[in-house]
Amino acid sequence: MSNNKKVIILLLIVSLIGGSYVIKKVLKNDQKVSGSLRDRIKIAEEQNQPIIIYFTYSSDCCESTREYFDKFNNLIQQLKEKFNQEVVFVNVDIAVEDQSEKEIIKELSMRYGVKDAPSLLLLDNKKSKVGLLEGLFEKEEAIKLIQRVVQ
Repeated sequence: MSNNKKVIILLLIVSLIGGSYVIKKVLKNDQKVSGSLRDRIKIAEEQNQPIIIYFTYSSDCCESTREYFDKFNNLIQQLKEKFNQEVVFVNVDIAVEDQSEKEIIKELSMRYGVKDAPSLLLLDNKKSKVGLLEGLFEKEEAIKLIQRVVQ
């Protein structure tokens, strides 16, 4: 086998290994893992980091409601970009059909006093409630809240 072929094969192997590491790192930090809501929350709790549980709605709705939730999701994305290494993000979509998922959402809502969606719930690394922002919020308000647990 020629040296060029060996180099190409080596580069492919390194790319595959490196690429899978990057993918695993992104999945771990962003918590975009498959599984039930209970599984996602359990994984988040095992990270021993503060957790943001954000309640959103993805079902079909009128244009003004969709714009409202899009603004919220945009704020969450900006927070992810800023705090992805220090905080674990877990999405809770209240538009679920599965009854067991609805029960988990109800349990979370009752335990932490979440009354509305969209909402951002911040828990410290001991899973105690630090703060709750319901509805649209100012990005700076959320940053100040999160900085209380990451510094």
